[in-house]
Amino acid sequence: SVDFLIVFALFLLIFGILFQFMLKDYLVESAEKQMQLSARTEAEKVAFAVESVSLVGNGSTSSFYLSDTLVKGTSYNITVTSSGVVLVSYLDRGYTFVLPTKAVNRSFLTEGLHIVTNVNGVVYIA
Repeated sequence: SVDFLIVFALFLLIFGILFQFMLKDYLVESAEKQMQLSARTEAEKVAFAVESVSLVGNGSTSSFYLSDTLVKGTSYNITVTSSGVVLVSYLDRGYTFVLPTKAVNRSFLTEGLHIVTNVNGVVYIA
């Protein structure tokens, strides 16, 4: 009876330690996925506005608002390259989104309201 209790207690201890490690890995992975999803959301805001203005044509405008931080207050930067790539940089990671149009001026975006304008087929982001 005492032997059974000792073996059972050791079993519970080992199970508890393994469960703790598995839960920790799950929580870290979940936080990383939330961060990537948040970065993707910000990149898609830029992409939607750029694509809309590009499709409508010369003289069209659109706007979008970028949040000041990602999930859990994480700061980030967005760069739009002249080759049509949106790069969201956060922590030591990044998320890229390729725009369907390549005629975009190079932009470094911060939080707040941005205006997108199509001027003679080139999309400008201010």
